[in-house]
Amino acid sequence: MRNPTTTTTLEAQCNARPTRLAFILPTPDKELLVKVIARATSLWGGMYDPIVILDDSTRQTRGAHYTTLPPDPYIELQADILKAFDPDLLINFGPTPLPEQLAGFQHRTFDASRLDWKPWNRETESYFVDVWPLYEELWEREFKGNQTPRFKLRFLEKGVSEQSIFLAARYDEISDQTEISDQN
Repeated sequence: MRNPTTTTTLEAQCNARPTRLAFILPTPDKELLVKVIARATSLWGGMYDPIVILDDSTRQTRGAHYTTLPPDPYIELQADILKAFDPDLLINFGPTPLPEQLAGFQHRTFDASRLDWKPWNRETESYFVDVWPLYEELWEREFKGNQTPRFKLRFLEKGVSEQSIFLAARYDEISDQTEISDQN
């Protein structure tokens, strides 16, 4: 017979992070690439998501390392990038399946149309966290028409940032000058 006063505790830890996506393009189509970049940069963490172009027939190689080293198979290099990044999902913008070098990712691959959904015939929404609604809400609540916002945001003038090593490094303003006073 069980003792009714005995309890079991289960502890779990969860860390929030953006979904790691990788975008797969069949060809180096400039219009599609711009569309994918726009979509990726609107997602939480999306500016770090790799974009892999499968067709390298129009790729131009420049630099001494291309002439001195034996050429690596292009698609295998792309597979290495994906293995290192380890995306949660691959979003395929082409009608063709993945090449055999990327077969290990087949179970994580979805068509680009699956990025959005239309719940209950309402407005189309992203399956992933878009950053623009967050920025819009911040603008509406904190800045638009507010004479005394809680956050003070502004661009730094170069002269101001050069007065502090921290600000200069943070905002990429390190100049060729050897002396920068650190007052902060």
